[in-house]
Amino acid sequence: MFNKKHYSVYKIFAVILVALFLSWLLMLSSVLTAKAKEEKVEPYGVYTNINLDISGNNGEIFATAKNKFTLGNSTIIVDLYLYSSSTYSEDYNQMKLESYRNTPDLDQGKTLDARASTNGEQKYWRAVMRYKFDSRDWVERQTRTVLFNGYGQVLN
Repeated sequence: MFNKKHYSVYKIFAVILVALFLSWLLMLSSVLTAKAKEEKVEPYGVYTNINLDISGNNGEIFATAKNKFTLGNSTIIVDLYLYSSSTYSEDYNQMKLESYRNTPDLDQGKTLDARASTNGEQKYWRAVMRYKFDSRDWVERQTRTVLFNGYGQVLN
């Protein structure tokens, strides 16, 4: 038959094992919490709407990226390029880079402009924007290729 003395020893042993396991679990939890605080884990944004536009005036051409709306706490890295060419091209790689600007975080309602002089010449222009919304992939947007005269007025 089963001895009551042995049963009490097993019971004490089981209580000690459970207590050790719980203390180990609490220690692991506090270490993970401290590590998360060190890494400053931030919540990500849910949605953003960034517009890209090209315009001209007074002998200058402007590429403008504007953060119209962002839902949630986020970081939006933006690179803005302005290209020109004396001949029409839909491929900005075949055009000359005239201006480049970037920002590490384009906040809601803010704009980023890249501008270049026409030097009094009629040329084709195209704006290109690349942005990274938090840890998501890079997104690229382009305007159409637009013909501006030397004064910065649209011809087509």
